[in-house]
Amino acid sequence: MDEFDDRFAPLTEDELAAAQAGDDAPKDEGECIGECIMPVPANAPAKPDAHPGLGKPSCRWPYRYAAGRLLFEVWRFDPAGKRKIFLPLSLWRDASGALRWLWKSVPAPRPLYGLDKLAANSDAPVVFCEGEKAADAGARDGSRSWNRILDFRDRPTHDRFQQTITPIAIEAYEQSQARGAV
Repeated sequence: MDEFDDRFAPLTEDELAAAQAGDDAPKDEGECIGECIMPVPANAPAKPDAHPGLGKPSCRWPYRYAAGRLLFEVWRFDPAGKRKIFLPLSLWRDASGALRWLWKSVPAPRPLYGLDKLAANSDAPVVFCEGEKAADAGARDGSRSWNRILDFRDRPTHDRFQQTITPIAIEAYEQSQARGAV
């Protein structure tokens, strides 16, 4: 299997177990754990410094509202001898009204990473990247890295882009046309 195929290989049982272990939502409340709060209000409790089982992250990516307010974060962990693990950290209000941070993804539709940068540079070209690290590289290096990021010579990346990003881009364009924004 070449390096491109490895990225799209099915998750192993260990990887599935690690992903499921990352969610610390109360089990007795099932799927209904409350309301996801975005953007994070000023009176929110402090974010944790580390994950209870994985420790400190090797990287954090804050997702921000167009005006710059924090929505949620994605943390990367690199446990010794294991594959990298990505976990979202988001703020939730439980049934009692208390705010708490959970290792849980925000509900769909999820915001774009770098929305604040896009809002601040609305005339700049938009480059869709797979992953926050690639998006940061594109923003940092400018067009010199975009060819590397959007390299569709490998079929799985091309197919995944066509199946996920193209419909989103078409829908966004149609909505902006309907509002007269184009």
